[in-house]
Amino acid sequence: MQRGKIRQQHKAIADVAEKPKIKKLTKEKVADEHNSATDHLDLAHRGIETIETNAFDAATALKRLDLSANKLTRIAFTHNMSLTQLKITSNVLVDAGIVDLSFCKQLVTLDLSDNKLARLPGASLRHCTGLRALVLTKNAMTSLEWVPSLPGLTSLIVSHNRITEISAKSIGKLKGLTKLQLYCTPPSILSMSLNQYGHYNYRSSHNKLTELPDLSALEQLTELRASNNQLTALPASINHNVNLKIVDVCHNHIDTFDGLDQWTSLAQLKQLNLRGNPICGQNSTIPMELVDSAKEKEEDATVSQVDLAERKALDKKNKLYNFKMKRLFPALIVRDGQRIQDKRTHG
Repeated sequence: MQRGKIRQQHKAIADVAEKPKIKKLTKEKVADEHNSATDHLDLAHRGIETIETNAFDAATALKRLDLSANKLTRIAFTHNMSLTQLKITSNVLVDAGIVDLSFCKQLVTLDLSDNKLARLPGASLRHCTGLRALVLTKNAMTSLEWVPSLPGLTSLIVSHNRITEISAKSIGKLKGLTKLQLYCTPPSILSMSLNQYGHYNYRSSHNKLTELPDLSALEQLTELRASNNQLTALPASINHNVNLKIVDVCHNHIDTFDGLDQWTSLAQLKQLNLRGNPICGQNSTIPMELVDSAKEKEEDATVSQVDLAERKALDKKNKLYNFKMKRLFPALIVRDGQRIQDKRTHG
């Protein structure tokens, strides 16, 4: 399946490579590229560096516009657009380059991943009352204080940024959220993705959250992902998010059940991932050969005994972790990436 997607992406890039580059997008160029019989326009991978102010004046009926993988530092509209989907990923957009989004009041999905944005213009973004998905992966975000009130937003994806703290006040402006993604992918995974999809531009700086905010205001939240941050504990307030089905906080610094042991109201929680946190310990089956070797070789005995003691301690911690998790979350289907309940069969 993954290989098939990669082939499709490579084919799409090859198809685009045959199209002429457009350094400056003008009203005339838009007219040439846009088939008036369709409601979408794909201008990805066309080498666009600038867009004339009036470029889209005759294309206000467009529903979907893709300007990904160009060299844009700025995007602006001067007329009300009918856009429901705007995708400008993998460009070099900066804060001052997002001039006014109030001309795109009908937006449902806005994807500005892989740019250089630290914030969006909240004053104009708040006019996009129909916005459901906001994707800002791989930017330079350090906080979410700029976020306006968007009660209709259901998905906020701000993974791979530089966020160290999120206030309950800022996240509370998004009361309709069902999906919140704050995770980071380890550098080795990023490197692999870069090799496979050469056109992607992953950055090495990631979110470094040390704690999660009070998410009680997000009553509809069903999915929370905050892996590969620097969390040391999980807040007891998560217990108020009774609609949660998926929580992924793997590969953090969590080493306590404090807070986690208060999640007694999460009856719908089916997937919980804490893998890679110290709290999990380590399942360690110690071969008897190592024990015998430690006894027979005096010169290695001290090192071996220390190693064995550490492994035994981790194994004991892992057993305690499994015991507590079964007691706290008996209805889980997937824990730490492993299915622990058999699939139901009908017959």
